[in-house]
Amino acid sequence: MERIVYTPYGQAHVFYVPVVSQADVKLFKTGMTIAAGDAKIRTRSQAFANLTAEYLAFTSGSVAPSIGDALTGKVGTCVSTDDAGTYTSGAIKVTVNSVLYTQAYDTDKDTTLTALAAQVQAGSGVLTCTYNAGAHTITTVMDADVSPTHTWDITSVVGTMAAIVPVNTGAEHGHVVGFFLTSGTWGAGTAAGGLFLEDVSGVLIAGDLTNTTTAATNVMTISGDCTVALMADAGQGFVAVPVTSVEMSTVDGCIALIDAAGAEWCNTSIEFQTIDSALAASLATSAELATLDGVVDAGFTAGAKDAGVTLADGAHGGTAAVLTLKRVVVVNTTNAQTAVDISASGTGNAHALNILATGGGKGVAIGAASVGLSVDSSAADAIAIQGGTASDGVQIAGEGVGLAIKAANVPTALAADGSIKASIEAVKGTALGAETVGGYDAAALHKLLNIVSPTLTCGVTAQAGAEAALAARSGADGFIKAGLWGAMGTALTETAGQIAAAITKFFNKGTPTGTINSLPDAVAGAASGVAIVGSLMTPSAATIAAAVWTLTDGIETGLTPKNAMRDALAILLGEVTGGASATPLFKSVDIVDGAVLSTKTRVTGVAVDASGNRGKPTLDHS
Repeated sequence: MERIVYTPYGQAHVFYVPVVSQADVKLFKTGMTIAAGDAKIRTRSQAFANLTAEYLAFTSGSVAPSIGDALTGKVGTCVSTDDAGTYTSGAIKVTVNSVLYTQAYDTDKDTTLTALAAQVQAGSGVLTCTYNAGAHTITTVMDADVSPTHTWDITSVVGTMAAIVPVNTGAEHGHVVGFFLTSGTWGAGTAAGGLFLEDVSGVLIAGDLTNTTTAATNVMTISGDCTVALMADAGQGFVAVPVTSVEMSTVDGCIALIDAAGAEWCNTSIEFQTIDSALAASLATSAELATLDGVVDAGFTAGAKDAGVTLADGAHGGTAAVLTLKRVVVVNTTNAQTAVDISASGTGNAHALNILATGGGKGVAIGAASVGLSVDSSAADAIAIQGGTASDGVQIAGEGVGLAIKAANVPTALAADGSIKASIEAVKGTALGAETVGGYDAAALHKLLNIVSPTLTCGVTAQAGAEAALAARSGADGFIKAGLWGAMGTALTETAGQIAAAITKFFNKGTPTGTINSLPDAVAGAASGVAIVGSLMTPSAATIAAAVWTLTDGIETGLTPKNAMRDALAILLGEVTGGASATPLFKSVDIVDGAVLSTKTRVTGVAVDASGNRGKPTLDHS
């Protein structure tokens, strides 16, 4: 059973896969035994290997975590470090949570402290206790939700070792890969199921977990530490297969589910592809970027998935390189973060961004819900624009009630509504004469134009004549009458009445159903034109045959004549295997050089029962 799943690049994911029972292939396997190695993953960077996510069961879940959240366990680890002095004889003692442990000197310091650690580990409430000779540490991990206390007594020790300092470490933690529920609900605080983690540090001890990403406490309860490299039984015949964010940092991959014991469930697999993977820096190769119709000359700096890409010449921070992309889409949903940051530190023409549009489109098209373009400069001009030969440097237009230009630094030149104030001098097109400021010209304009309801306009006589001529050429509804002469721009040469009759015939319809687009733009009788009675407008025999053979629902719903004939031919003439079984296989009839190859199972049949009844077959039309 193979399928392809599409998942986000670099994001941990849990695949849910149905597992078929070997005992009865019609049923999913429930209560399966799962062991390390049952699930293996292959990616672009590794051959098939065991999963690396870690699994543990949880109960009393009250707040569901998200992928990537950091879950932290209780403080249950104490690291005691000695001063690296010598230890040649005498007993050493430590009290761990009120329990006293005494170890007599044995052979040497390392042997003695190793034996003491073994004593502590065997004690009540302790999960593990280990001694590291190189680091001079004894690390104790408690097996319950308690904070460890250590009190050392080295008064009987002979040697230069003078102190052992215990320090309780921070809680161990891991990041969420995913989870599944087997019972309960989060809302009721009774959720129970399986949890997958990655980047787990240390040993998680039994107790409540805290989500340090969301600051939610006691989100769920665990009974112990994780198990590495296991998928988990998710119930109802499904297994949950965890893949970490590192394993998902690939273009594609495959997960093989193989019953290591070989006795319970049928092997299966999943193929997956990640979304936007070709743009990830960790996969940056010329071959992979070529899938974007792009070309990388050189200098692509690869690193972790969040690493940058340097495309510049050596003088500006990189190796000589050019990246040509067909189309780049940048989407940023992170608050207070810039979608694209571009900087230039060189001199001369070391522009941060140089845009040239040569196909008739805009060099830059900006659209926004608020400010389309915000420019801020404290050292030079915010915007410097130079027009080309016989072309405008800037072309600005407002739309609707918006202003074409609104400038905060020139309030004295603008009216209250934002329009630019114009002086008499600007209207006249020449400098004013000897008139007194606020005098003759201003007084004349005020006298002539400062009228509430003006009745006189310039050229009133000409206007009256034009209005009379216009009224004579207007219909009762006020619309101007226009003849075909005016519409065509030339005198008519038609036989009298024919064009008028044609217009009446074509347009005099009460409820028209067609438009000019209803007529094909081709000569009648030609390809794509209207048909002419008696003309030959039929496709070729091969075209007709192809259309008939591939006609959707041509035989039955979902069955074309071609596929129906293939099925029938396989049953009538094809090779048959498994005839005595419950599922006989009818092979395809592929003839090459006169030989029947039978390369594909076309029909998987169902045996006829004692009453002559036959079930539904399985068809393969690929």
